[in-house]
Amino acid sequence: MDSLGRSLSLALFFASSLSVVAFGASAQDAVPPRFWIVTNNGVDDTTCGTQASPCRSITRAIVNASAGDWIQVGPGRYGDLDENGFLTGVGEESGACGAAICVNKTLNIVSREGAVRTVIDLTNVQSPRNALIIRADDVVFGRSNRGFTVRGAPNVGVEVEGSRISIVDNIAIGNEAAGFALQAGVPNDCHLFGNQAIDNGSGFFVVGDGHLLEFNVALSNRGAGFVLAGHGQRFYDNQSIGNGGGIDVNGGGDAHRAQRIHWQPSTGAEGLESNLWPCSSAEQLLRQWHEIRCGESRAPCRPGPAS
Repeated sequence: MDSLGRSLSLALFFASSLSVVAFGASAQDAVPPRFWIVTNNGVDDTTCGTQASPCRSITRAIVNASAGDWIQVGPGRYGDLDENGFLTGVGEESGACGAAICVNKTLNIVSREGAVRTVIDLTNVQSPRNALIIRADDVVFGRSNRGFTVRGAPNVGVEVEGSRISIVDNIAIGNEAAGFALQAGVPNDCHLFGNQAIDNGSGFFVVGDGHLLEFNVALSNRGAGFVLAGHGQRFYDNQSIGNGGGIDVNGGGDAHRAQRIHWQPSTGAEGLESNLWPCSSAEQLLRQWHEIRCGESRAPCRPGPAS
């Protein structure tokens, strides 16, 4: 795509995203959010973030941005760029607040080309221990076809410590403790939609109240696919496939419907429907999950999240 086409595409995306935000705001009170751009050929400084001068790191864009702004991240690798195990190089994420990326403002963070092509990588890093922590409320991390892959963290891939967080269409793979974790005491009313947790310690660790989990998949994690605690969790059309445990409900998770649990080597999902598939390996399970997403086998494609 040429530069004019890319500019028009970006403008249309942000214009559609802002239509809900702008509705009802008076001309006098409305302060339009800014749009910050991050790319693999960007350069971090105090003024980066425009299309002409993008940032290199997501962290720098967060620092430059204000609450309510949008950050769009181009395809490529972010995190430990030189693979030396330290986040000290030029353009690498800062490692603040116990994570490679600390979201401490109400921001909307999306990728331009989706999770498969946009990777936050901590594969060789021992500190910080988490890839991304969300500490503000009302944050958006990923949208349909505009999420991220988060991999290799020595603790958690995506940790949530805020409320009313939207986490959509992301992949957490190879994180030691958990792919996604909503921690105790703080997060409430978060929405996890269409995410995949693959080969982590556990898939989704969900504590707090009133969360909504839809169309998420936990695949080949060493522990449980889903751990649900707290109260009032809504849990629809998620899948736990080939994990060390199924769906562990403890002290909450009081609405369960249309769950699919495949090839479970252990129990832990009492009262939920079991539908075993004759799969003998994680590779086969992953292939079948891709077939599901394409509508070719056993289940329809998942719908997009409601706007």
